[in-house]
Amino acid sequence: MLKILYDIREKKPYKFAEIKELEPDATFSVAMRSLSTGDYTAEGLEEIAVIERKSPRDFLNTLTQAQDRFMREFRRMNGMPFAAIVVETRLEALAQGSGNTALHLQKAVAEDGFFAKMLLMRILFPNIRWYFAASRAAAEFYTYKQLNYWYKKTYEKQNVHV
Repeated sequence: MLKILYDIREKKPYKFAEIKELEPDATFSVAMRSLSTGDYTAEGLEEIAVIERKSPRDFLNTLTQAQDRFMREFRRMNGMPFAAIVVETRLEALAQGSGNTALHLQKAVAEDGFFAKMLLMRILFPNIRWYFAASRAAAEFYTYKQLNYWYKKTYEKQNVHV
């Protein structure tokens, strides 16, 4: 059975409660662990599939102020079969500076070269997928679907369970 793991440093972890409503046959559990890479993975997939969750503000801060730490994380993630950055907003919303990110984004684009840094990260780390979700709920669903896919691909085809 799929056991979704989230990092102990995750401040607002997904609960995956709505997944049961959307997919009534889904069987999984959720547990907190200390993860060396990413915010989410599944038991047994720690070196195979990881997802780094970012709120809009955290994403902006990461690319403009905490870039060194993020680069180390990206290096680890880039060597994995599946790694994704899941941002809990649409890219268009970031570009428009909607909501509480407006002032921060204006500074990031004007002074910190936010979009240039984002493009550079995508070039330097081509194996990492980027997903800009329409909402936190959409990001949570994407996280579940990816981890479920990789769990099935890794274990159920081999008829092995962790």
